[in-house]
Amino acid sequence: MGRAFEQEILFTREGGSGPAADLQDVLGAPVLFLGISVPSDGWHSIDEKVELDLLAKGVETAAYLWTDLAEHWSPQAAGTDRA
Repeated sequence: MGRAFEQEILFTREGGSGPAADLQDVLGAPVLFLGISVPSDGWHSIDEKVELDLLAKGVETAAYLWTDLAEHWSPQAAGTDRA
């Protein structure tokens, strides 16, 4: 996120609703939420919106994430090796 937004990122410990915890348990893989919206986006309300510039930065962030994971992540290092 820091590369996409070109600034230091504040890490928080938050979650959302949905099956993410179940996926983590079933797949044995860590779950990561990337918050790229702002409170005025009105999540899940009738006037929910998204700011396109933030959406584009989210896509850029995801591209960096997948590239980094492909280069550096291993199941053994993450403690998710099921062997």
